[in-house]
Amino acid sequence: MKNILIIDDNQSILDIISAKLKNCDEPINVKTALNGKLALEILHTSKIDLVITDLDMPEMDGFELLSYMNKHFNDIPALVMTGLDSPEHKTRLARVGIFNFIEKPFDINLLQSEILNILHNRNKGHLNSVSLPNLLQTIEMDEKTLTLRIVSHEKFGYMHFDKGLLIDAETDNLIGEDAAVEILGWDEAEIKFQDLITRENKIHVSLMNIILEASRNKDESCHHNRETDRLVDETVDQDKSANDTLRTAQLLDKAIDLAEGRHFKAALKTLTEFLKLNPRNHMGWIWYSRLISNLKVVHSALKNARLIAPNDPIVITETEKNNIAGDLSNAEKIHRCPFCWCPMDIKNLKCRYCQTYRHFNEQIFTTPKSPNNKILTQAVSRYVKVIDREENPMAHFYLGMAYLNLGQWEKGLDHLHKTVKLAPSIPIYSDQLRKLMAHLASRKSTCEDQNNKKETESTSDDDTLVGRSKNKILVVEDSPTTRKIITITLSQNGYDAIEARDGLEALSRLNEASPDLILLDIILPKMDGYKVLSIIKESPEFKDIPVIMLTSKDGFLNKAKGKFSGSNAYLTKPFDPGVLIETIEKHL
Repeated sequence: MKNILIIDDNQSILDIISAKLKNCDEPINVKTALNGKLALEILHTSKIDLVITDLDMPEMDGFELLSYMNKHFNDIPALVMTGLDSPEHKTRLARVGIFNFIEKPFDINLLQSEILNILHNRNKGHLNSVSLPNLLQTIEMDEKTLTLRIVSHEKFGYMHFDKGLLIDAETDNLIGEDAAVEILGWDEAEIKFQDLITRENKIHVSLMNIILEASRNKDESCHHNRETDRLVDETVDQDKSANDTLRTAQLLDKAIDLAEGRHFKAALKTLTEFLKLNPRNHMGWIWYSRLISNLKVVHSALKNARLIAPNDPIVITETEKNNIAGDLSNAEKIHRCPFCWCPMDIKNLKCRYCQTYRHFNEQIFTTPKSPNNKILTQAVSRYVKVIDREENPMAHFYLGMAYLNLGQWEKGLDHLHKTVKLAPSIPIYSDQLRKLMAHLASRKSTCEDQNNKKETESTSDDDTLVGRSKNKILVVEDSPTTRKIITITLSQNGYDAIEARDGLEALSRLNEASPDLILLDIILPKMDGYKVLSIIKESPEFKDIPVIMLTSKDGFLNKAKGKFSGSNAYLTKPFDPGVLIETIEKHL
């Protein structure tokens, strides 16, 4: 049985990961600790096969723990899960040789897969257990600044990175690109890390080109006794078998699926394997350019795509996107638009190319609508495919944002709610949902989604507050968006919401469900709220159920009429969700 130690100061994350691992096919014993100090006690008293740790923790943080492990437990592999993704943090990890990362928010299934992979292969996060090409690409993706010392048998060399760019390399008799290609051909390399040794930039091709060249040279050495003085221009073997062709196509499809699911590191690894087999595939280079945050590497990948297929519409469009993105050289970090893949400064919320917002903000409602609906519709289809094949909170989030950019508020609200249900421990998702609900609830006239008429009868499947005995609340409201805001607010506070969209349906639901409280709008189709309230109060069975009137009618006479008709409270739209919950709690 394998023993895994998980360290995180968030108990809910520990519980989620522990439950997932305990359901694995192979036996795994999980130990947990809330900080590095408690983790050290376990390391000194128990046999541990893998450590999974957060970085930001009290008493002893992840950096201190990993540094201690590097000196005293360097036979134990480590996997870092963190939302701290600054270059400073990653450089500190590089110095103790940690390169196995899972970034928060993480997909629990992807985390489980990574854990099992490390246990099976004993891929330690330090020194000689890391594949050199994969390590170099991790350095490039995370824009690390450092020097690697690589030793293989009697040979040794250095590779120098400045903000993720390979700027120089050297061996006994080679420098620059030639040295990098030589080093990448070594077997059983032991890798050590140190601060960057200052060097001039002597390498002017992309890291991927160097990896591909080293791979070709290595393959040739197996078949042609290593012709070291000749660079092979022919990059595609015309005699590939049908099976090889099928395999490369499957690799590209797999890489695209991973990228669309926002699993960028796994996608890049698969895409690298594809490009080694098929370097003259322009779509491979297009997708490679979408996954890399280093702009020089992005431009190099797009240049390769243009050389291969200069007239391809996708190549032309992708080049146009990068031109429209403008000069991002001063950007703190580069992100990709979740809808069109255009490069964006992380500080910007709106994409310059497709004019969409990647996070919720009030400008979605206040600025003139100019998003590219075609791109958004394609993004909706893409994310729907993702959530059909996997449980992916990030895909739900961006699907919701796509709907919000399209003006379909109810669908957007629904998917942001699903995001929070799938990842309740991720603060940004809860914060985005809260901001959207507060904005929609405070608007004088709620924007209705004319294209989405699907009605949800109950949100009783939401177990947000596990263990609480749920009170049932009947929500009678003809506005789908307002009704959705109310039911989400109720479910997040542990209530079971039953929905009705008109007066007659309200009476039907009342007989079926026997609610503990009723939220009742006044202006309703078929039968208004006053008539519904009158029927309720005249019924011996239902007359004691508290009724809260919720309406845009805020005049004194309307409030008085509600009181005389038997309502317990009167709330006026636009409403504060917090006040709504406080009022409900007073009457239950």
